[in-house]
Amino acid sequence: AGHATLPGIAGAGAVSLALGGTGRAPWALVSGAALGAVAGIALVHLIRRWTRLPPDAAMAIALGTLFGLGTAMPSALQQAEGGHGAGRESCVTGDAATLVRSDLAVAPAVAATWALATAALRNDLRALAFDESFARAVGRPVPWLDALVSAIAVANIVAGMRAVGLVLSVALLVIPAAAARAWWRTMGGMT
Repeated sequence: AGHATLPGIAGAGAVSLALGGTGRAPWALVSGAALGAVAGIALVHLIRRWTRLPPDAAMAIALGTLFGLGTAMPSALQQAEGGHGAGRESCVTGDAATLVRSDLAVAPAVAATWALATAALRNDLRALAFDESFARAVGRPVPWLDALVSAIAVANIVAGMRAVGLVLSVALLVIPAAAARAWWRTMGGMT
């Protein structure tokens, strides 16, 4: 989902410029990032639904295409008067010095939501993570759980984007899971 935020950021900058703004308003860029991430997740699900491609190939196609689009769009926006890449640099690398108090309230809210969802749906999420076919066979609501995990990932990426940037936000989602997998051999140890 992280790679898909780039076209959303660039698109939000373009819309902001078209409406007479600077193309760099934080609320617009964060909203665009969220919309881009949701669009990326939807594209992955559409590719999986309408083709016979495995999930990793669908994700590679969707996110690779959106990442390429997201890196090309700011170049076009730089040509527009006042575009300046639509604030893409601050979203990719983050800028903790520009945070305000309201920005700092978002992270605990997202963390609390994730913790509550994980606690309430622990067994369902474990079944989904272990084997999607198994989860479906035992009656777990796989599409709903998949959408929930995607929504929480989007929220985490977008919430951390202003402070630490897109790259580190995605890394903070991936690295703990990869480390847990390397250290533990059983699902119980990882969760």
